[in-house]
Amino acid sequence: NIVVSNQKNADILVSEGVPENKITVIRNCIDSLSIKSADFTPRDVLLKKLGINSNKTIIGTISRLGPGKDAGTIIDSVKYVIRKFENCHFVITGTGPDKEKFENRIKSLNLEKWVTFTGWVENQYEYLNSFDIFLFAGIADGIPYGILEALAFGKPTVATNNGAVHEVVTDEETGILVEKKNPEAMAKGIIRLLGDKELCKKLQINGEEKCRKYFSIDKMHSEIREFVDKLLC
Repeated sequence: NIVVSNQKNADILVSEGVPENKITVIRNCIDSLSIKSADFTPRDVLLKKLGINSNKTIIGTISRLGPGKDAGTIIDSVKYVIRKFENCHFVITGTGPDKEKFENRIKSLNLEKWVTFTGWVENQYEYLNSFDIFLFAGIADGIPYGILEALAFGKPTVATNNGAVHEVVTDEETGILVEKKNPEAMAKGIIRLLGDKELCKKLQINGEEKCRKYFSIDKMHSEIREFVDKLLC
C-alpha cells in the first residue's frame, strides 16, 4: 500500500502501473483554527516597522528565495501591476540563495518603493495576517502548505497552476490560477483581484470553507485511522 498527499501523484502512480486499489490519498492539512486564534502584531504596527504606509494594499508571498519557488515571476509582475494600481505594495517574506539577485533585480527596475524584502522572520503568520492578497509562484509542487495557510487566513490568492495546486485552488472559486513562469499572467491575476472586491470576498469565503472541509487536522486523523483499520483487517 502506498500513501500519497494528492490525487496528482496518485494518478501518476496509476499511469506507471501501480494498481489503483493499492494507493491511498491522505492530503496535507493544517490546524486553521489554531493558527488564526493567535495574537498577532496589529497590521498598522507591523507595516510601520517595515516602513510601509498602512493605507497601501499589501500583496505578499512567503517563500524560500531559491529554485523551484520562482519568486522571480512575482518580482517581474510588479511593473505591470503598478501601471494600473500604484497604491499597492509587495512584501516578499523569506530568504534563500537568490535573495540578493532578486533585490538587485528590483533596484535595476527602479521598483524599490513598491517592494519590501523582509528576510527571514520568526513568525510568518504575522506577515500573512497583514496581507490583502497572497501570491504563490511555485513551479513543481504537490499541495503547498503556504496556499492552505493563506486560504485559512481568508486571503484571496493568485497561484501558479502546477502539480496538485488545482486540487486546492479552483479558478475563480477559491483563488485565481495562472500559468507558471509567466509574470504577465501573474500580474493579470493580481489586477483582477485589485479591481474586484466582490470576487475577493467570494474567494475569501470559499477558500476558508474548502480549507476547513477538506484540509483539516480532524479530516486527516480520520483518514489515517481508516487507512490503518484497512491494513489491520
